[in-house]
Amino acid sequence: MKENPYQPPAESDEKKPIPVHDTEHRQVPDHRFWIALAICPSIGPILTIFSITGIGFLYQASGVAGSEEVNPISLIFFPIVGLLVLMTANYIAMGLTFIPLIIRSTKLGNLSFTSILRAWLLSVGTLVLTGAFIGTLTSLIYSPTQSSEAISQGFGGGLSAGTIFIPTTMISAIGFWMSLVRNRVINQSKI
Repeated sequence: MKENPYQPPAESDEKKPIPVHDTEHRQVPDHRFWIALAICPSIGPILTIFSITGIGFLYQASGVAGSEEVNPISLIFFPIVGLLVLMTANYIAMGLTFIPLIIRSTKLGNLSFTSILRAWLLSVGTLVLTGAFIGTLTSLIYSPTQSSEAISQGFGGGLSAGTIFIPTTMISAIGFWMSLVRNRVINQSKI
């Protein structure tokens, strides 16, 4: 006798893991993915600002020559202003470059550590080149002489402005991997 075609198949006791690169069974991101994606741009600035502030407090307390000239109020206001500026800039930078690449990798079903680092490298490259382009364009527009020295200074300034985001976005990308994806891959391999 044939089985009823409208009845769901009987479940087997063994659960087979879905391969990460299987395009038929693309994983839909769950709420943890979106929370990690929303939090990851803040990880880098927080760690950077608090480590610089901690080094400043250690330097002030060390008694080294010149350490008495450090203003203690600046060590209080630096984290506040730094977090406001750096966190806002990091959210904008990662929101324009890194996050769309991660969402695309997730939709393709190949979210891994290498794809996260690849997305980070592409986003940092885009930020550095954009900074160099904007710096050069600004020096062309606002320099009265438009000499090669002014153009090279604008290019160098734009490059340095873009490279500011390298450490904070890298820490944020690794924080994204550590907070969400790493646990998901480990849990899938245990199934």
